Amino acid sequence: DKLVENLHEDKDLALRGALAFLRSFILTLPSGKQNTFAAHNPPVFIALRAGKGLPRNLATAFERPVYPRDKSLSGHSAEALMVEWKKFDDVFGRLDDERTAIVNLTDGEIDCPKENSKGKIEDILRVAEEAIRKMLEIKEE
Repeated sequence: DKLVENLHEDKDLALRGALAFLRSFILTLPSGKQNTFAAHNPPVFIALRAGKGLPRNLATAFERPVYPRDKSLSGHSAEALMVEWKKFDDVFGRLDDERTAIVNLTDGEIDCPKENSKGKIEDILRVAEEAIRKMLEIKEE
């Protein structure tokens, strides 16, 4: 709502800006210490929830460190995040108009919302666009 207000009620511009930010957030790689580490790694796990539901911080998934044993560290991390996500949903519920999308390139087995469990970046952006359009009451083009 504040973004739309700051953009003089231009909902289409707010939609385009939000989607551009999301795409950049997903695709931007950290640039620090590239000469030392060459960490040109795109994300292997992306989870999106869009809508007007209760915001959640899943940092508590890592109060206890995860250790790679039978799976990769990224696989265990994805699993820990999704377990935490499910705990919050079980306690606080989930609104019908919330949309989710997940890209999982890890070896972790995740129990995730069924809307989109192994999508592509374009799927994440499509789900986000649908949710933003609904929140801003912008009709499909």
